[in-house]
Amino acid sequence: MRMKAARIFSALKKGIGALALLAVVGTANATILVEFQGAVDSFNPGPLTALSPIEGSFSIDDSLLSTGAGMTRTFSGSINDLSITIDDSLLGPLAFFGQGGDLTQFCQVNPPGTPPNDSLTPCDPGTRFVSVGVGGSEGTVTGNADSYDFVRVSFDLRGTELFDNPFNVANDLTRDGPVDDFGYARMTMSFDGISFGLERSLDTIRFSAIPEPSTALLIGAGLSGMATMRRSLAGH
Repeated sequence: MRMKAARIFSALKKGIGALALLAVVGTANATILVEFQGAVDSFNPGPLTALSPIEGSFSIDDSLLSTGAGMTRTFSGSINDLSITIDDSLLGPLAFFGQGGDLTQFCQVNPPGTPPNDSLTPCDPGTRFVSVGVGGSEGTVTGNADSYDFVRVSFDLRGTELFDNPFNVANDLTRDGPVDDFGYARMTMSFDGISFGLERSLDTIRFSAIPEPSTALLIGAGLSGMATMRRSLAGH
């Protein structure tokens, strides 16, 4: 009888411990996946063919600390796994990749009645702006269009739902789904030997959180602990 009670107590401890771990996971950092779609600009296509469809994605590491002054903050190396595909109507399928880019976010205006560069005050109602750059001095990119080498891509995103504070990287982007309030969502691709390949407002852009590997392990531990508790109770 005592042995059964000990097993039940042990299972309860495991189950409670697993639930505690899962509670911690709920507040952990998560990589943010950004997916986008658009088309090659009809006015400035560069080496590409106008109106050819574009789609791609990149990830944001939201665990990094920022550098910079005031309400302008840069998260160096936070952009990875950039992938851009273009189904060029003349050149055929094209693929471009990048790693190690930077994200900068800032508020153009401080809220009324707050001191300049107040690190504790959210941006609202100031303008929220996010700039992403990969290539050049910000990470590396690969790919080419015809005889032109891909050298850099940038994304400029503006909207009141983007983030609450420039000191936290994209902390309001981890909800799943599109951000609907973009007043400005531009992507610019640059190629060696030409000023830019395209400059285009994106048609759609979606953000979603990717659980870290440790999260999946802790969830598994939680389920295992709860299963052990159920078996012990069943044998009681």
